[in-house]
Amino acid sequence: MLVVDDERSYRDLLETAFGLHEVEVVAAPNGQAALSAIAARGSDPLLVLSDVLMPVMDGFTLARRLRDGARRTLLVLMSGSATDQSAWPADLREVPFMTKPFRLDRLTAWLGEARRRREAA
Repeated sequence: MLVVDDERSYRDLLETAFGLHEVEVVAAPNGQAALSAIAARGSDPLLVLSDVLMPVMDGFTLARRLRDGARRTLLVLMSGSATDQSAWPADLREVPFMTKPFRLDRLTAWLGEARRRREAA
């Protein structure tokens, strides 16, 4: 699983939360670092949770790159400020989204969904 957020506190929170589910978590501070982490591992992550607004490469750009290359990965975008999906680029309005702050049970649900998708593929 890959957590992409420029806020260290969210990366730490998500690493801890998914660690409780015995899921290996890789964290990256932006989309470019996330793509580098995926390339270094040589396999598509099960789940990517990415912030929308980040320096270097934002979540929208990362979403497009993952959509074109990592088709077995469930991508969920998250944001505390870019919450109006109707204002998002039209090609990304269907990407799953959760508003920050969020409940940890939402993370468990996304993990379950990612596992179901991977098994069905």
